[in-house]
Amino acid sequence: MRVLTTAPGEVLDVAFSPDCRAVAAAVEGAGLFLWNLESPTLAPVRIPAERYRAGSLAFSATGRQLAWLAAGRRRVYD
Repeated sequence: MRVLTTAPGEVLDVAFSPDCRAVAAAVEGAGLFLWNLESPTLAPVRIPAERYRAGSLAFSATGRQLAWLAAGRRRVYD
């Protein structure tokens, strides 16, 4: 079992990539956290996401992009 940690705060959403190689979490007031599950260190990438809209976190069908709604616009991390 692996334990993934984020900044303190309520986890609003979790998304898994279609190939199960990555997982992302939206944390209230802290932004998004993205883990590469194939990495031996499991250090997350932190992505700022001001005014994140809960329920909008999702990977693309290819798993190459992570998208969400924030500040009234669609945002993409590639």
